[in-house]
Amino acid sequence: MENYVLLKPALKRIFNHIIFVLIAGFAGITILHAQNQAILEPQLMYRKQLQFGINMNSTGIGGLNFRKGWHKTDQVKNILDIELARVRDPKETRVYGASENPQRYTYDRINMAFFLRTGVGRSIRITERSYKNAISLYFNYNVGFTTAILKPIYIDYLVIEYDNNGLGNSYVTQVRYNPAIHTNPQNILGNSSFFYNISNSTMKLGGYGRGSLSVQFGQYPEEFHLIEAGCTLDFFPNPLPLMANRPERSLFFVLFIGYTFGLNK
Repeated sequence: MENYVLLKPALKRIFNHIIFVLIAGFAGITILHAQNQAILEPQLMYRKQLQFGINMNSTGIGGLNFRKGWHKTDQVKNILDIELARVRDPKETRVYGASENPQRYTYDRINMAFFLRTGVGRSIRITERSYKNAISLYFNYNVGFTTAILKPIYIDYLVIEYDNNGLGNSYVTQVRYNPAIHTNPQNILGNSSFFYNISNSTMKLGGYGRGSLSVQFGQYPEEFHLIEAGCTLDFFPNPLPLMANRPERSLFFVLFIGYTFGLNK
């Protein structure tokens, strides 16, 4: 229940986007039925598809997606799905460090999480494009493996050392963020470079399942566009440590909406 309350504003935004897409889609169907001619000439049966997409999820950040599809039947395609997504804990709060040119960092976050999802699934056509420039509706599902890439958080930290005469000497160092040690926000200047000590990242293996609806449209048979909305559930047998003072998490449920450009082959 606590996670739902925290996600509620983001879920509301996603829901509004979905409603907009559906309204636009139905409006488009009405207009196209009125203006377009029916497709009467024979159409080529394309055997393969390539899809390249971007999306946003209910944690406020999205990812990149690649899919390759093969026709099983005229209405069903088998799909290879690969996605790299950034996923956040709902408790993450961005604050500014203490400096003349402050950099932002996330209070209490000890690891940044990226999910590499690799799976298979199917895309099932619900409605057919009977008119030129019309749209089709698809139901999609995928299951597979999720590799969580956990990048440790490093910060630019101001250190002040005093000599025997009580004179202070200050310098800035890059250290791994530990909220139990780095308790004074006046000494935290912000995040270090994203690539600093990126080799210290760790990985944990889990699985995922996804379901979605997508609207396909386009003017040419060789290429098309997709607007997709749905949900993804990731599970990790070994929980992920993201926040210092929060329980480690095994389940991640996100809603998403995305755009995809595709090619028929």
